[in-house]
Amino acid sequence: LSGQPNMDDRLKGYLDVMNEHPGMKAVDVFNMKGDATSAFDKAQEYVARTGAQKVDAFVCLDSSSGKEVAEVLQRAKATDRMLIAMDVNPETLELIKSGAIDATVSQKPFTMGYVGLKMLDEIKHNPQKPFRDNYAVDSFAPYPMFVNTGTSLVDKHNVDVYLQSEAAAQGK
Repeated sequence: LSGQPNMDDRLKGYLDVMNEHPGMKAVDVFNMKGDATSAFDKAQEYVARTGAQKVDAFVCLDSSSGKEVAEVLQRAKATDRMLIAMDVNPETLELIKSGAIDATVSQKPFTMGYVGLKMLDEIKHNPQKPFRDNYAVDSFAPYPMFVNTGTSLVDKHNVDVYLQSEAAAQGK
């Protein structure tokens, strides 16, 4: 993969779930290196496989490849394949609504930045004990070791809520 910790963690999460289900396995991991066109090309190769080599599902770990893989599946009329995308950009939401993408994982990029900056501001303006202390085992640590700003699964059942929220944010 790209060596980006967030991408590595996403992949690990999917692989961990697959390991809990004996009927599921990762056939291949393809690093598109930020080039959505290469995701399109590789998806064409995968969707052409048949028999025991058939790929039943595609998981995109970035926000740009879902649209490309959906295009391949639509052209091939591969309605028996599942596609999970990443993030809630408007194109992805519309592709979920149309059925071209089955689901996407929604992050909260604004919340991530906002909470991170608030924490940094707090540290700057209210210094605590030195960071050399091990906050993981310090029951009086002033800051958590991990902050989860949340994710959610968006699919055909709740996509309209996300589309309405996007429209409201755009003033539509």
